[in-house]
Amino acid sequence: MVFSDKYNSSSYSGNQTDCIDFRFLRKEKEIAEAQVELIQAESSRYRQQTDYLEKQLQEANKSLAEERQQSQVSRFNQVIFQQIFLALLLSIQTV
Repeated sequence: MVFSDKYNSSSYSGNQTDCIDFRFLRKEKEIAEAQVELIQAESSRYRQQTDYLEKQLQEANKSLAEERQQSQVSRFNQVIFQQIFLALLLSIQTV
């Protein structure tokens, strides 16, 4: 590990340098732990957003399928109505 010259100065005894090194390492550990917590929170937020969007997509697909089904039924009813109407017109013309 590379430290600045003030940590390697001969004016510090071995114990003082070790103490400074441990304080530095503790601070680095705290910073790393805080970063991990932030990343975990962000990951959780993205996971929740993904779940929400997946539910929205499922609802949209379900709604689209229902709309398609309704459209097919409406088209079928329209064709049946036209056939009945034409049959009625033909029966009136033959009378």
